[in-house]
Amino acid sequence: MERISAYQWLTLMVFFQIGSTVIFGFSTNAGRDAWIVAIVSNGFGLCVLFLYGVLMRMQPGLTLVQWFPRQFGKLFGIPVAWLYPLIFLYIAGRVLRDIDELISLALLKTTPQWVVLAAFLLVVLYCLQQGFENIARLSGYIFPVLILGLFFVEVVALYFSGAFQWKNLLPIGESGAKALWNIIWPLNVTVPYGESIAFAMFWTQLKKPKDVLRLSLIATFSYGALTLFSTIITIAALDEPIFKGAKFPFFQMIRLIDVGQFISNLDPIVISQILVDAFFKITVFMAAAIEGIQQLSGFKNRSTIILGAGVIVLIGARNMARNISQHQEIGLNIVPKLIWVPCFICIPLLLLVCILIRSRLHQKAKATSS
Repeated sequence: MERISAYQWLTLMVFFQIGSTVIFGFSTNAGRDAWIVAIVSNGFGLCVLFLYGVLMRMQPGLTLVQWFPRQFGKLFGIPVAWLYPLIFLYIAGRVLRDIDELISLALLKTTPQWVVLAAFLLVVLYCLQQGFENIARLSGYIFPVLILGLFFVEVVALYFSGAFQWKNLLPIGESGAKALWNIIWPLNVTVPYGESIAFAMFWTQLKKPKDVLRLSLIATFSYGALTLFSTIITIAALDEPIFKGAKFPFFQMIRLIDVGQFISNLDPIVISQILVDAFFKITVFMAAAIEGIQQLSGFKNRSTIILGAGVIVLIGARNMARNISQHQEIGLNIVPKLIWVPCFICIPLLLLVCILIRSRLHQKAKATSS
């Protein structure tokens, strides 16, 4: 089996964490203080990834769904393990719905919803059939062009368009500490940092699995830096009222580009950029779910699982909300508290405590026997 390089792991995790954040913006409800939320959230996110990295290193050779039966026993551990593939499919459906909302409002206003969803999902399913290693390799090829190249060009174009008004960032901290904390926790800690637990399904495929903690922290810090920078320039370009009210603030910011009436109307390029970010997030979640289902069920026909997962994600994306307002309400206020915090924070912490207790008891038993 071909192994994933350190560079591929880094680029894929950064793409994954960007995901659909670039569609709806990062913490737009914090207004001009969103950049503060980005910094603090990234600090907590590094702690979450440190927890995941420690769990991986303490259970060498085991994937996410194998952790729980090993530590909790089969009776309790297997049902807990099954939660994660189901959650991953649900989140993949949510991100697919994000894509539909963006394309339907910005480009293909008269195209039926199922056409947009099915077309995008077919590309994802094809890549899943090629294997996770090829998906990781693809991220390595695209990353320099999309993140380091195109994003830089967009920022330069915005600068020469005279879009940035740095006074829009002032005053600092106007929202108040309590309001900012309510925005940071739980949503901006669990998304995307808690979601990165999906990578625990693949860490054994790294060329050097012992490097998983270091690489994951570097990727998370890099994502935090990109988010901080993009949030600052978006606020500077749009001003607080537009930033808070826009459904797609990054997309709206790029529409301000107009260099000499020559470089303008970059909507298709920007949407392509957003689609690539969302593609990697959906693909990683679905790949993690498929791998988890295969390991838990013992079912060997991977193609059948891929097709079944695609049907579930497509149906979920179409029916999880009546409109964009309900979709955002569920994603921002309901799911983080009811599902993300228990599954991405509480259960991993309980697992760590269990491992530490069992390790301590084992050491005592060993010392007594000797």
